[in-house]
Amino acid sequence: MKYITLVTGLIFINLFYSQNIHFDNKKFIKGEMLVQVGWKKNIRNVISNAPDNYNVELVKELSKPMRIFLIKFDHNIISHQKFQSWLYKQNEVTIADYNYKVEVRSTIPNDPSFTNQWHHVNSNDADIDSDLAWDITTGGTTATNDDIVVCMLEGGGGNLDHSDLTANRWTNNYETPNDNIDNDGNGYVDDFNGWNTGLNNDDYGTGGHGTNCLGMIGAKGNNGLDVSGANWDVKMMVVNMGGSLTQASVVSAYTYPLVMRQMWNNTNGSQGAFVVATSASWGIDGANPSNYPLWCQFYDTLGLYGILNVGATTNQNLDVDVAGDMPTACASNYMIGVGRTGNQDQTAGGYGVQTIALGAPGINVVTTSGTSGTTTTTGTSFSCPLTAGVIGLAYSIPCPSFMNIVNSSPQNAADLVLQSLLNGTDPKPQLTSKFITGGRLNSFNTINNLMASVCSGNICLAPNNVSVSNITDSSAILNFSSYSSSTETIFYFREAGVNIWDTLYNASSPILIDSLIACSSYEFSFQSVCGTDTSSLTSTQSLNTLGCGNCIDLSYCSSGASNNEEWIETISIGSYSFTTGDDGGYGDYTGNSNYEMDFEIGSSYPITITPAWLGTQYDEQSQIWIDFNQDGNFDVNELVYDQGTPSQSPASGIITIPSNALYGNTRLRISMASIWTSNIPLPTSCDQFTYGEVEDYCVNIIQGTICGMNVVSSVVNPQCPGIDDGSISVSVSGGASGYTYNWGSSFGVSSSLYGLNNGTYTLVISDSSLCDTTINYSLNYQTILALSNTSNDASCNGL
Repeated sequence: MKYITLVTGLIFINLFYSQNIHFDNKKFIKGEMLVQVGWKKNIRNVISNAPDNYNVELVKELSKPMRIFLIKFDHNIISHQKFQSWLYKQNEVTIADYNYKVEVRSTIPNDPSFTNQWHHVNSNDADIDSDLAWDITTGGTTATNDDIVVCMLEGGGGNLDHSDLTANRWTNNYETPNDNIDNDGNGYVDDFNGWNTGLNNDDYGTGGHGTNCLGMIGAKGNNGLDVSGANWDVKMMVVNMGGSLTQASVVSAYTYPLVMRQMWNNTNGSQGAFVVATSASWGIDGANPSNYPLWCQFYDTLGLYGILNVGATTNQNLDVDVAGDMPTACASNYMIGVGRTGNQDQTAGGYGVQTIALGAPGINVVTTSGTSGTTTTTGTSFSCPLTAGVIGLAYSIPCPSFMNIVNSSPQNAADLVLQSLLNGTDPKPQLTSKFITGGRLNSFNTINNLMASVCSGNICLAPNNVSVSNITDSSAILNFSSYSSSTETIFYFREAGVNIWDTLYNASSPILIDSLIACSSYEFSFQSVCGTDTSSLTSTQSLNTLGCGNCIDLSYCSSGASNNEEWIETISIGSYSFTTGDDGGYGDYTGNSNYEMDFEIGSSYPITITPAWLGTQYDEQSQIWIDFNQDGNFDVNELVYDQGTPSQSPASGIITIPSNALYGNTRLRISMASIWTSNIPLPTSCDQFTYGEVEDYCVNIIQGTICGMNVVSSVVNPQCPGIDDGSISVSVSGGASGYTYNWGSSFGVSSSLYGLNNGTYTLVISDSSLCDTTINYSLNYQTILALSNTSNDASCNGL
């Protein structure tokens, strides 16, 4: 039985289920098994230990934080039951489970002409009192201006382009869309719009069922269009399960909001997403949760990081306490099973006084449909997102003291919201034999209960809509919106690593900061003053000035491994040697001058790459790329070294700097991948892979001494289109004096050029003996960055 009264504090998660053979008599994917390995254990050992005729292969890593993998095997050689038994005999395995199929829980819409959203306001008092809750808050942000995110996990995604949903769509503003780079380092490339576990991209889909669900969470309110969700404003994250409803896709889907909330917690809100609830309107009817240990334990982990999870129970008239159900019968407090109610508080479908927490409107409810317009529909599928939406609304109460709890103990905050939700249900006699609480969801009561528990003092909120624009190598503009009741805004600013903050009182937007140091990091935050009260500080945010050189200023694709069981221990190139050790799959040494290297055009250098392992040694294959044309890409012809044959020995060879390489600062990438079975493809320069490591370095391509001439160049990149202020200057010594300079017919014969735009420039220098050398330069516009909550046009307008 699930607890109604929660004890706030750490819940210890039992990751080690009894290693008994378990199988629920449900549909599953033949020849597949989900496997969880223990802490610091290796799935490859399990696969290597399997008899050859089992044909065991690793399909994918489903959840890195939970160490869950999907493997396949030949079920014609060994039965699923015997293979599961074999897996449990392996020391590395904690849980082995079938890849069960999962079903969507909805019914066909039956009354498209019905336009009254009775579940918000209802004359029979069977509604959730949304109107009263909205008198307090309409959702969107916390008291400290953090965007509140509710995540919907759906087999076919949902249409966030619907006219009444698009304003409330969540986007990952720390990710640049479609640049093939994992900008925020969360392990998901180009996840700007969420994640699609089937396609491994951010295609959120157009699923009709999901579009209905999204409207219950957060159809935009008070905008003169269609309907309103539980929130007028909220950020809705969609995890599209790619049309594959299996236990494997469930684990992958829940991992994305988990990772994003972990990042938010770990960075004090400067990265990730403040995901407070998930909504899952699918499951397996009549399933025994004891046969789904991987799935059920996931909810405890999500709760540990502050995420409450709502599940739609079966639409069949089943007592879930007896018949079972997945996931709503999972014992975790952080899986909230919901049944459906109607406009007279009647109920239908699944129930259970020990398993299903509450009822919520889900019979003939009106919600969004298609790309515009509405529909009327029935099912626990819609009770579920409505409840998740109310959880999101609860986090928007105007109490900064509550956010102190959220920041210090995300799990305790989730416990308080859950207790307020359960204690806030409207008790109904007809529901006492159906649900744990004996009641139906009430948004207003939930808000009141939570405020009574956590609110204290007067309300003073920090500034919001903080953004940075027009970043150059020496200046930046900061924009913000002051809190409407504030009497003063205070701005704090400092160079990263400096203990003392510069303080600007009575700050007004925009703020121009100049005299900054090129290629440097700065931190800033804001605070409101409301008479004698002050708000909490906004989360500390950062900006990086330009002028670092192409190696850092250009946007390179991301690459790396997700498992740290082997790594590049040492690299040697020419006279340079670096021992870097385990970098967790990716080592970024581009900002450290101690790791910078100089290479002369036309010269060759010996290289050695030495691997190391946490435990078992596997064959590794290394590659090296250098961006010779300085365009921010590692082209095919910029692969300067390929080991060729995987080996456990150090990789060695020669790299050569071609004569047409552009002079200046650029990036070198080393990739070492474990090729531990014959079917493992060799990663490209921009791939994310499982085992191995990638390291990036800055290198300077310099002109060697030719004809005895030494050439020193000074290059300044132009700011942006419209401000073409780039320059190149050279100084020559040695050789036969009496130097001439030839930039081509367009640029003349001076030793310096000014007023340059982006592009490639070629200089031929000759001495009086007519011995000459050719140098190629590449100039790039200094990319303008935007950060934080507001997306800005990347331009120099206004400078």
